[in-house]
Amino acid sequence: MGKSAIAFLSSHPQPLPLSQLLEKFSEAPNQLFKVLLSLERRGLIEKQNLDNEMVFTVDSVMQNYILSCCD
Repeated sequence: MGKSAIAFLSSHPQPLPLSQLLEKFSEAPNQLFKVLLSLERRGLIEKQNLDNEMVFTVDSVMQNYILSCCD
């Protein structure tokens, strides 16, 4: 799930809210939280609070790398 989560985040130029990630990965919300924490801890994604909602982004350099590898 880690690869699919970061690929999904990378495919969106704007920060994605947690609610949208939960919709996408609704089959395993507990696993999604573990993946997001792991990716954030390793510095692969950033978590921000935007308009009282948690949003997640991928650094632009990492985003370009992931998108070029997944093509």
